[in-house]
Amino acid sequence: MEKVDFLIVGQGIAGSLLAYFLTQNGQKVAIIDNNHAFSSSVAAAGIINPITGRNFVKTWLADETIRQSISFYQQLSPDFYQNLPLVWLLENIKQVNDWQILSANEHINYFINTDKKLDNHLLANTYNEVLDNVILAHTGKINLVKVLNYFKNILSKGVYLEEKLDFKQLIISEKVYYKQIITDKIIFCEGYQATENPFFNDLHYNFAKGEIIIAKLANYDFSAYLIKHKGLLVVPLEDNLYWIGSSYDRDYQHILPTEKAYYSLKAEFEQIYKGEYEIFSYLAGVRPTVRDRKPYLGQHKSIKQAYIFNGLGAKGSYLAPYFAQMMADYLLGKTILAKDIDIQRIYKKQN
Repeated sequence: MEKVDFLIVGQGIAGSLLAYFLTQNGQKVAIIDNNHAFSSSVAAAGIINPITGRNFVKTWLADETIRQSISFYQQLSPDFYQNLPLVWLLENIKQVNDWQILSANEHINYFINTDKKLDNHLLANTYNEVLDNVILAHTGKINLVKVLNYFKNILSKGVYLEEKLDFKQLIISEKVYYKQIITDKIIFCEGYQATENPFFNDLHYNFAKGEIIIAKLANYDFSAYLIKHKGLLVVPLEDNLYWIGSSYDRDYQHILPTEKAYYSLKAEFEQIYKGEYEIFSYLAGVRPTVRDRKPYLGQHKSIKQAYIFNGLGAKGSYLAPYFAQMMADYLLGKTILAKDIDIQRIYKKQN
């Protein structure tokens, strides 16, 4: 048997960073992962954006998490984070007025680029319905594929099983046994596959399927920016390609890309974009979100060897370093979890 300190199921962004912080503390970690097929970590753009929604709301824990995540990824490698201003295209007077009200609040000053604005006429040559624009600061893009491959290369040098967890071979008694692995604690970081987990199937998720287009845009002038317009994001990638998306489907029938969503997303993009473009690929991913929009961290209500770290949602790329560090410290007995993220909050409601 291979004795390890922790067994982590799932090597998406949550599982990868949790394993990293545990190994940084001298712990031996085993990983089980099925190459995170169709996980949101693979299809996501990895955007860091502090202001979201039609009403321009500052996201939960933006001040704490964004600064930490940018610093963390930059320290790992300069290739992992790209600083890109986010340009929000305003289409009507209501949006302009709403933004003026929000921007007067001191609590978002850190995230507003007050010294710069793109030329509205230039934007209008490329995009439809552009009345004005604002630029956010401390935004950018995390290359999640590079990050996941980086951690896989490191973690696969240890105990790494590239397979889907077979619950029939998982035994939890005083110890946790799985094939040749023995450990004291197992942590489930499964993303959308959490629905198949018999230990945490009483936790509620709102699973959302996103489908995105990868395209080449002809004569495009905004390759140094993230563009947000009418609910769509246009994100520069390498080789003059752009990530465009995404769709949002809670009632999906399967996790594969669909023709219906493809044509719907294509039509949405053509409503806002005036230029020529060529589609190179089409991807889909499913992300788990939680009803109260707080992630699930903590220990099973009765199986003390079983833990969960899941539900980071659409902002997982920059929430993950913050919460993975917290989860690692919790597992090592260095801290307790805040009540609003500890899964005990769910168990208490059930009782």
